[in-house]
Amino acid sequence: MAPKTQSTLIGQSGRRSTVSLAVAASCVANASTQALATQLAGQIARAAVVFSVDEVIVLDDAVGPGSTAGPSEAAALLVRVLQYLETPQYLRRALVPMHPDLRCAGALPPLDAPHHLRADAWDGWREGLVREVREEGGSSYALLDVGLEADACVAMARAAERDASKEKRRKRSSSAGSSPSALPPTLQKGMRVTLRVEDAPKTVPLREAVPGAASVQAVYPASMSTPMAPRAEQGRAWGYLVRLASSLEELFARSSFGDAYDLSIGTSERGVSLESLRGRVESDDAAGAPCSMAYFPAFKRALVVFGGPSGLEYALDKDPWKSKTSNPGELFQYYLNTCPHQGSRTIRTEEAILISLAALREPLQL
Repeated sequence: MAPKTQSTLIGQSGRRSTVSLAVAASCVANASTQALATQLAGQIARAAVVFSVDEVIVLDDAVGPGSTAGPSEAAALLVRVLQYLETPQYLRRALVPMHPDLRCAGALPPLDAPHHLRADAWDGWREGLVREVREEGGSSYALLDVGLEADACVAMARAAERDASKEKRRKRSSSAGSSPSALPPTLQKGMRVTLRVEDAPKTVPLREAVPGAASVQAVYPASMSTPMAPRAEQGRAWGYLVRLASSLEELFARSSFGDAYDLSIGTSERGVSLESLRGRVESDDAAGAPCSMAYFPAFKRALVVFGGPSGLEYALDKDPWKSKTSNPGELFQYYLNTCPHQGSRTIRTEEAILISLAALREPLQL
């Protein structure tokens, strides 16, 4: 049965800005069992997808300052569960190795993210895994598992063209670095890639998709794309990237998108209310008219940081940057309390993430 076209979960217009979420690993270390820690990680992943977050950073504040023993157990578990949940179900067996940290992950509710397409759904993009790369009739092509009854096929450049383009990309990447918005230099077996596919589900014989091929195997024609393309073209979230930051310096140094964050927001009960920022920044709306209701200046890379049970003060106290300041609010452009007049003495990290992202949805254009 041919997949049905999926038309939901599409934004009104594209945008190139990104929003990153950083969470302290101590929130997981505080869990009494692995099952509870895994459940907490699942709640963080669900929040990231619901609010279209582009990057999730795990700040490892569960190790002592100056530790060289690698990431803490809490940080490692959080990273693994976040990566496991972000991976489309049909690719997990191949891409996510079995590990004790994932023992309870199978019981978590699915993210149901836009890039987690069902077998009977179709979309202009799809995540695939390179199963095989072939050379035939002077042409090179790759067959990819896309979770359907037939593979996708990507025709690659001929040898001479490939070498020339590879040299151009090498020169560009040497200065710019790698980025999710850049096409992979080549396809190799076992690689996960984002594909652009036809608007309607239709298979063709392989020999029609690749000049020089002789096989009549049914394939879906596709071309290489990037994880940022759905966001940039249609405003649609397409999963999140995951990285580990062993210190605050590493957290702020560079985003997964190749450049620095130009908007940083810390969250704390000691911060100022979001409402107090309304109208302080002169900005333009989508039509180019002055907007007096803006909260933040225009940004390209936004970062929102959440502490663990003891707040960002605990993370700073265990970080080399504590020699710079004892006030974590001084590390951010904005230090916000997104739930003023709270009824409970404490707000858990997973609750703070949901409350804050809901409050920041309009200001950050999530």
